[in-house]
Amino acid sequence: MMKFTLKQIQTTISDVLAGNITVEDNYFQGLMDESKGNVGHDQPYYSVFYALADQFKPAFCVELGSWRGFASASFALGNPKGKVITIDIHREDKFAQQRCMQIARDIPNFTYINAWTWDAVGDVEKVGLPIDILYIDAWHEYQYAIKEWELYSPLLADNALVICDDIFDSVGTTELMEKFWNELPGKARFLNS
Repeated sequence: MMKFTLKQIQTTISDVLAGNITVEDNYFQGLMDESKGNVGHDQPYYSVFYALADQFKPAFCVELGSWRGFASASFALGNPKGKVITIDIHREDKFAQQRCMQIARDIPNFTYINAWTWDAVGDVEKVGLPIDILYIDAWHEYQYAIKEWELYSPLLADNALVICDDIFDSVGTTELMEKFWNELPGKARFLNS
């Protein structure tokens, strides 16, 4: 089981964003360069994911809603002894699928599944480990996020970290994700935009 406090998580995030923690991994740096080329800017949360995996050694991470696999690759590279499953819901984007499959060939502890998130629960259960880190980044709509929570929360470790992307609807692309986040049960939570 991964041991952490929310304060330790917040400190790690702050240290990465301040440049106090850097990632010295060539494969990771290649993914970051590719990502920057795709979206036109740095995505520092990948470095945060790498640092969280490196520091807290999660045995099992699951990403709901991979696109090109970079977030899950960050967890996998940060802790090569942990298992990582990424579930890609995109059926049309063949390039993104190929990119995920290439990462799965390159990183031994990275498993790629192309399916609706609710159809992949059995694959996640077969790992036989509780989920230490669950990254919710699939649908960005309240009704689907709740459905995913109901399916995956029973699979969480007693001390699990749940990360949710795109909570704030600043550009009109998410539907009620802040409501979803605020309704989640848990002892402690924080938002970092």
